[in-house]
Amino acid sequence: MNSASALPVLRAGSRVAVIGGGPAGSFFVLHLMRGARAAGRRVEVTVFERRRFELPGPAGCNMCAGILSSRVVKGLQDLGLRIPSSVIMGRLHRYVLHWRQTTVVIEQPDPAREILSVFRGAGPKQGGLTPDNSFDAFLLSQAEAAGAAIVPERVLEVTFSPGEPAIVRTAHTQASFDLVVLACGVNTRPPTLFGMNYQKPPTITMAQDEIRLRRPTDPGSVHVYCDEPPGLLFGGLVPKGDYVNVSMLGHGLPGRGLDQFLAALRARGVLEGEPERLCGCRPRVATGPASGYYGDRFVAVGDAAVTRLYKDGIGSALETARCAARVVLEHGISCRDFERHYRPVVRSIYHDNRYGDWLFRLWRRVKGEGLLSTVGQRTLMVEQQLAPAWRTHSRLLWYMFTGDAPYRSILLGLLSWPSLRNVLLATWRQPIPEVSQNP
Repeated sequence: MNSASALPVLRAGSRVAVIGGGPAGSFFVLHLMRGARAAGRRVEVTVFERRRFELPGPAGCNMCAGILSSRVVKGLQDLGLRIPSSVIMGRLHRYVLHWRQTTVVIEQPDPAREILSVFRGAGPKQGGLTPDNSFDAFLLSQAEAAGAAIVPERVLEVTFSPGEPAIVRTAHTQASFDLVVLACGVNTRPPTLFGMNYQKPPTITMAQDEIRLRRPTDPGSVHVYCDEPPGLLFGGLVPKGDYVNVSMLGHGLPGRGLDQFLAALRARGVLEGEPERLCGCRPRVATGPASGYYGDRFVAVGDAAVTRLYKDGIGSALETARCAARVVLEHGISCRDFERHYRPVVRSIYHDNRYGDWLFRLWRRVKGEGLLSTVGQRTLMVEQQLAPAWRTHSRLLWYMFTGDAPYRSILLGLLSWPSLRNVLLATWRQPIPEVSQNP
């Protein structure tokens, strides 16, 4: 239902349904409640979330590597929230890139821009962690403390009719709402939306596992490997207290790709012995925007609308939720209001992802074999001998791996004079030999 009718902003007593209690839903509630209080309006918010984030394993997991960028940390601070120490599993300050015969240490460019690792649920199924360790449970508890009612049920369908409140149905209840916010991720089946033309975003599948190492690892270092198995774009070992998250992203990864990945890291000495594998999954990640993500009395936020390509999905959830909350409080809840004031934010994320797609296409070429790969490795090795301010490519890789800068700025940095200078410096110090196409 995409009419051009005008609907007012949320008024005192308006009822809002938020479908999904992950970061996107919780961020929306927090920003909505904060704005409503500032405007002197009391709105009623109900969050429908069947998953119990305080539980370990699949029952509480939201299928995510669990890295919080600096913009998420700052966004929480802007809301007056402090992440409990029990939720923070690691403070990341170093990425170690293992690439062909090269190992490159990439230090955090700006220590003030904090990067954290967290568990979305209460950790691995056999990990023995507590509910206090769940980031999603923490966020949802803050939404509840702000005044939202939490209903532990799955929404089956929503009916939208012109000029009428939306009807939300679960297996046990039915209620009317002035606004419906879709905030469930791409790994959750959305409800049937009668009267809307919503289509989920396109996705690809990645592989994840939670492991326990035989010996402790540096809690601030993420190891990145990109050579094996075939089809791998990149894979990472993200430290989380006594555990490590293993994440692999690529196209056409083999069924036993995770075994090959871990075996390759053992061969390089990154892992010692066979790790204890506790919990694994193959989640989907969005690669483009949804269609029909807004209408009269309806808006989708977070992954349900758009997410940053491969990295910092929680940051995109924060950005879209914050914007949607502002629109419904300041402009209105009609399709036209969302088109004018919300759609530009979604489009900006989508357009930045196009720069990201170009970067990852280039990365596939560079990480392979041939002249580009040789030049890339040489440049990174030469930068290790330079002052930190001169390590342009290392800094850009940090932002690319962490998602802590827009893809457009990363690409522009790659095309800048300091970037070209370091390539020339690497070539001048040690001429590039002829590279065989058949190693």
